[in-house]
Amino acid sequence: LAEWRTRARLIVAAIAALALALTAAALMIWQQRSKYRALSRSAEALRKSNRAYRVISECNQVLVRASEEKQLLHSICRLLVEHGGYRLAWVGFAEQDEAKSVRPVAQYGLNGEYVDKLQITWGDTERGRGPAGTAIRTGQCCVARNIAADPAYARWREAAVSHGVASTIALPLKFDGQAGGALNIYASDAEAFDQQEIALLVELADDLSFGIRMLRSDAARTRAEAQLHLRGAALDAAANAIFITDREATILWVNGAFTRLTGFSSKEAIGQNPRLLKSGVQDSGFYRTMYQTILAGSVWQGEIINRYKDGRLG
Repeated sequence: LAEWRTRARLIVAAIAALALALTAAALMIWQQRSKYRALSRSAEALRKSNRAYRVISECNQVLVRASEEKQLLHSICRLLVEHGGYRLAWVGFAEQDEAKSVRPVAQYGLNGEYVDKLQITWGDTERGRGPAGTAIRTGQCCVARNIAADPAYARWREAAVSHGVASTIALPLKFDGQAGGALNIYASDAEAFDQQEIALLVELADDLSFGIRMLRSDAARTRAEAQLHLRGAALDAAANAIFITDREATILWVNGAFTRLTGFSSKEAIGQNPRLLKSGVQDSGFYRTMYQTILAGSVWQGEIINRYKDGRLG
C-alpha cells in the first residue's frame, strides 16, 4: 500500500504539472492571439487612414486642375471608388422644391439605377432620415455603420444589401454657410468608417465644397463679364453720347459717340469729373439735385447744356 500511495502521489503531481503547463500554454496562446488581433486592428486602421490620405491627395490634384463643376464632381466620385476602394460614391444637391428632394448630380460605382431609385429627400420625413437627408438637413456628417441593423436605413436596406453595400457615410457640402448637398460614400464592409477616416473624409468634403464655390464664382464672373461686354458693345454703338461714372462722379467709361460729339478723347475724359463739359448755363443747384436723385436710386430726366472741347454749346 505504501508503494501504491507513493505512485498515486506521483501521478497526481504529474497530472497537476500537466494541467499547469496546459494552462500556461493556453494563456500564452490567448496573449498571442490578443496581440495579433490588436496588430490586425492597428493594421486595418492604418490601411484605412492611408486609403483616405491617398484619396485626399488625388482629389486635391483634381480640385486644382478643375475648370468645370460637373467634371469635378464626377472625377471625385471616380477617385473614391477606384483609388479609395469604396463600393459607390455619389453627390446629391438639395432642391428647394416642396418635396425637399435630393437631386443626384454625379455618381460612380455600381450602376446609375441604384442611386436614381433611392428617391431621397432632405426633409424631416421617413425618406429624409437616412444619412444623406440627415447630413443636408443638419449640416453634420452622418454614418450608417451597419446597414443590416440600422433602423433609419430600413427603407433602403434590401437594395443596399443586394448590391453588396454594408455601411455608408454622408458628408454635407456647404455653400453660403449652410448645407446645399452631400457627398455620399458606400463601403462593402460593416463598420468601415472609423473616427480617423471620418475626420479625413470630412476634410475632403470641405475641400470639395470650397472647389465648387470657386468654380461657381468664376462662372458667375465670366457670365457678368460677358453681359458687360454685350452691354458695352450696345452702348458703344449708340448714336447718343454716353458716359458712366462711379458714385464719386468720376468718369469710368465713354462710348464712341461721346468722343465724336464732344471732341474729348476717351483718354481725356476717363478719370475726369463730368464738370469737364460744364457750360455754366445751369447753376450748382441744378447738378446737386440731379446727383441726389440718381444716388437715391431714382430716375432723373432733364436737359443738360454742355460745352464741348471746341467751345460750342449743345
